[in-house]
Amino acid sequence: MARVLKKGGKWAVLVPNSYFLMTIINVWRTGSTRRETVQEIDRWATRKEWEELLESGGLKVERVLKYNYKTARDSLKSRILRPFIPWNLSYCFLFICGKKGA
Repeated sequence: MARVLKKGGKWAVLVPNSYFLMTIINVWRTGSTRRETVQEIDRWATRKEWEELLESGGLKVERVLKYNYKTARDSLKSRILRPFIPWNLSYCFLFICGKKGA
């Protein structure tokens, strides 16, 4: 992405957090992450690991936001607790990046 990003351009990428709160709770309760995905390659990492990967690829991380998905089937408990999930335990991170040196 850094190679094709125009000067002054921005790139946004949404990536999963390996320290997602529900994953930690599932491992504690069942011993399993319960991560079921249809993707052939599924990469999970911490915020710091993602940031290092992006910056090693020539991008400059300008902003990081947390994201906790919502569905129509979420329980009332999930809807109430979601805003209080700590930043580093959120489901995903949204990285806003620019080109290094631009």
